[in-house]
Amino acid sequence: MSRVLIGRAAELAELTAALERAAAGSAGVVLVSGDAGVGKSHLVSALTRAARGKGCAVLVGQCAELGESMPYLPLADALWTAAQTG
Repeated sequence: MSRVLIGRAAELAELTAALERAAAGSAGVVLVSGDAGVGKSHLVSALTRAARGKGCAVLVGQCAELGESMPYLPLADALWTAAQTG
C-alpha cells in the first residue's frame, strides 16, 4: 500500500498540529470520522507514524458500525491491543 496521502493535506496538517500540541503537554482529543472507504485509516496511519517518530506512545481503537450500542469500544479496543502487544 502506498504511504502517500492524496488530497488530505489540510486534514493531515490539522492532525499534525494536534500532535504538536500533545507533544508540548496539552491534552486533547481528535475524532477522525467519515464514510467507509474515504481514507480514515490511511490518514490515521500517517499520523501514527509521525507520532511514533517523535517517540510518542500511540493507542488506536476501532469503532463499531453506526447504530451499534458499544460506546466504549474504541477505548477498550485500544487498551486491549496495547496490553497484547506490550
